[in-house]
Amino acid sequence: MGLSRENILLTGPPGSGKSALIKRLAVEFSDLGPRGFFIKERVTGTRRVGFELSAIDDSSISLSRQDTSFQNKTGRYDIENKILDDFIDNLELAKAPLVIIDEIGKLESTSRKLKTVITSILSSESVLLASIAKSGGGFIEALKDREDSSLYILDKKNHRGVFQGIISEVRSMLP
Repeated sequence: MGLSRENILLTGPPGSGKSALIKRLAVEFSDLGPRGFFIKERVTGTRRVGFELSAIDDSSISLSRQDTSFQNKTGRYDIENKILDDFIDNLELAKAPLVIIDEIGKLESTSRKLKTVITSILSSESVLLASIAKSGGGFIEALKDREDSSLYILDKKNHRGVFQGIISEVRSMLP
């Protein structure tokens, strides 16, 4: 069995720029062949009505709606787990040296598959670079407490330093 690499988690309050920074890092590391996904809010007018997942390769799925009734709920959104699970399977995250996820949060409470995949990546030779919810117990806190992970806390004033720190750390692990 190979040596596990360190993982990098990025947290901060809503609006601190986690998603924007993760997307900039995905571009910065494009030469490393990363795989992963971003969560994008779907908005109608000024109202958030759901979200979709977009893979780094630009494939995407619409994942939630407020206007229907499914078996699984995350907050006020209904989640179609079969669609999420198929999307995750198609990404083949375990094959990538670098996995980028924005954001580890409430989805894991409804998708056993996503939780299993994230746990597997954390213990593999792949490097996980992910934004993670600032608050939340259980799975979220367990990830932040792992000894094999660096936790960067983002605020509106430290973007440049955090960006450079993560670049240095990832490049040292995946030259």
